[in-house]
Parts: sequence; structure tokens; C-alpha cells
Amino acid sequence: MKNYSIWKENVGLSSFIKLNENKDVDVLIIGGGMTGINTLYQLKDSSLEVLLVEQNKIGMGVTVNSTGKLTYLQEDLYEKIIKNFDVETARRYLDSQKYAIDLACDIIEEENIDCNLLEAPSYVYSLDKEEDKKLDDLKKFLIDYNINVIEGESELIEYRKMIGVENTYLFHPLKYIKGLVNKIDSSKIYEDTSIVKMEK
Repeated sequence: MKNYSIWKENVGLSSFIKLNENKDVDVLIIGGGMTGINTLYQLKDSSLEVLLVEQNKIGMGVTVNSTGKLTYLQEDLYEKIIKNFDVETARRYLDSQKYAIDLACDIIEEENIDCNLLEAPSYVYSLDKEEDKKLDDLKKFLIDYNINVIEGESELIEYRKMIGVENTYLFHPLKYIKGLVNKIDSSKIYEDTSIVKMEK
């Protein structure tokens, strides 16, 4: 079965020209996915000379294949951070994810971006005993940080345990990128452009 992203349907993203000359810039953003376009948007009113280059087409890499979720519930990532660093680092990472969600929602509202934003709880679940333990650890980590954890249930999948959190969202990632691009000077974006050499 061939993979196909539903996000590609009826979006109409703009096309951008290829960069065929050397450029001197203060900030070079490599990659025109969610991270790159968001970075360019944040710098759009800066006095810095900023340029974004994308090797292929804007939004057609990781972004077009994403789940379309704005969530801080990220399976065993917090466990890995705690294991490699400590609980405080994991909490700071959690705060950064919640801040990023709030920032995206604020941008969507301020710029009136039609990207099908919908508030919806996020869930993770376990399939075996080992995953039960990870889920219990995640639940404790969240509760210890005063996050309301909800017990989930579903008839669509088989699972042993399921937990969820609120204040998370679903959205259309390519419509979001399109909305941001419409607020950015298009002369700062180049597609089909590979970086051959950089001099600092």
C-alpha cells in the first residue's frame, strides 16, 4: 500500500523560485517545513536580513506527513529525558511544549488562519506489561506537575491501559503553513534550492 498524506488535498500552497546566486544574509533558515516557516514568521519584522531555502517544496517533508496534532503528550519521551538528564529538565521540556501550543493558537487567532483548529484531548495507551509501567510512570510525572490526567477508553483499538490530557489540539498543518506564508515577504523564500557552500 502506498502512503499518501491527506493534508495534500485542496490546499493550494504557493510555489517559489529557485535561488541561483550567492546571497549574504544575517540569518539563513534551511528547511521550509513547520519549524522553518515558523522561524521565518517570527523574524518577519526583524531588521535582520533573513532567507529561507527549501531543497524540495515548502511543507512537503516531515510536515506533510505529520499527525496534525498540537500536543505535549509524547509517549515515553519524558521518561527518556529523566533517564538522560533529570526530572527538572523533563519539566522544562514539558513547559516548552505547552508554550509552543499556546503560541501556535495565538498566531492562528491573531492572523485569522483557517487551519481547522479543534481542541481535542490527546491519548497514549499500552499494549503489554512493560508499556503499562511506562504509562504509569508518565501518569505520575504529569500528576506530580499538576496536570490533570484523564482515563481514556476506546472501542476502535485493543489496549491494556489508556491515559489522556486536555488542552491539546488538532489542526491542518499545510493550511497553517499556507496562512503563515501569506503573512511573509515571499522574496525571502526559495524552493528547489540545495545549500552547496556556506561561509560564516
